[in-house]
Amino acid sequence: MHVRESLGKMEHRKATKEDASRIVSLVEEVYETLPFPHYGSVQSWQEFVEKNDSFIGIGNDEVVGHIALASQEDYGVLCRSFVKPGYQNRGVFKELNKLRDEVINQKSFRYLEAQGTTHNTVIQNSLLSRGFETVGLELCVLPDIVNIGQRGSLVGFRKPISDAGVIPTEIPEYREGFVPSSYKNGWQYAPIGECDFSKVRLHPVVVEKLNLRI
Repeated sequence: MHVRESLGKMEHRKATKEDASRIVSLVEEVYETLPFPHYGSVQSWQEFVEKNDSFIGIGNDEVVGHIALASQEDYGVLCRSFVKPGYQNRGVFKELNKLRDEVINQKSFRYLEAQGTTHNTVIQNSLLSRGFETVGLELCVLPDIVNIGQRGSLVGFRKPISDAGVIPTEIPEYREGFVPSSYKNGWQYAPIGECDFSKVRLHPVVVEKLNLRI
């Protein structure tokens, strides 16, 4: 059964495999370079939609927003979130999140995981406002998806559901030339390498929680 919700001329609902080609069109409009090659594959999207909880926003008979929930053994991953340029301030992401949260509330997760890109702080701010905690920074792991002249980086986030132990209780130590890259039974660190921090956009809370000096 498809979950449907309307907002003016917008429709927000569960995606089906028949939506795959329109999702590809959305992704190709959002990114100048695809984060992963399979993002441009209709077959890959059909398989993803069938295996995961995938939600779309539709306006003017085109897919203008997408988010998803991938269920692992005991936790959920919030993933594949993007909204068409020009629709970011029309409530698309907010409405799709409501549908995804309904599914999350039916699960028995220990925690949720998510990642926010660093070419802007929009997703970072959204996750922080929804109770997610910062658990790492992966530098230059994506292609240059929005043409800023540097590979994209990702901020890792986590939100406890039934296990508060998945969130670090201590701020990572400062290490010259390194950043806290992840948290698993303690903080893990990775070298900064050739990353140019002038092209990395981090929310002030992320900078504080990861004890960065940039």
